[in-house]
Amino acid sequence: SRRTYKVEKTLSPQWSRQAFVFDVPEKASYDPRETRRLSILCVVKSSEKFGKDKFLGQAYIHLRNLKDQKEDVGWFPLMGKLGQRDIGRDSVDRVRGSIRLRVHWVHDLTGLIEYNCLWSDRRLETLRRTKVGMKRQLANLQKIAKEKQDCAEFSFVGVPALATMYKKRKSAPFEQENTSKVKEERAAAQPLRIQ
Repeated sequence: SRRTYKVEKTLSPQWSRQAFVFDVPEKASYDPRETRRLSILCVVKSSEKFGKDKFLGQAYIHLRNLKDQKEDVGWFPLMGKLGQRDIGRDSVDRVRGSIRLRVHWVHDLTGLIEYNCLWSDRRLETLRRTKVGMKRQLANLQKIAKEKQDCAEFSFVGVPALATMYKKRKSAPFEQENTSKVKEERAAAQPLRIQ
């Protein structure tokens, strides 16, 4: 039994980067009778603050449908529980929605290598998209900073006296710092006079 994390305040939850690994008997990889009886049960519930979580539906993923150790991505119907009142009903009447799952059954070394390559390629693609997005964001930030700087420098261009004051004010702290150091050095260099 495995549990996902809770996705709150949505009618269409998405679980990102959530993966589960299940142990399957080795015999299932080569015996069709064994494979036929194995499946994964996916139960979807609505988390309730008080009391028991509300059952929304369940989906069965049968191992016999997973072929050639290839990844299977698809929509699986969420069925209601088969209770006493559902015995005569058609299975279509019990469908409560669907859930999209990515399932991969690996049962030998070749399949494991293929799975790792697939996962690595997917991760690299995610990193590439992230890099492109970050570059785009950095370019936008640099553009905004340049526009702010240009705006600050050229806002006084029409009035020469204001432009001169702005330039003096930008360089004033440096000049004040230098003049105070010079005064201190001069005072230190003069001999003390005692009377």
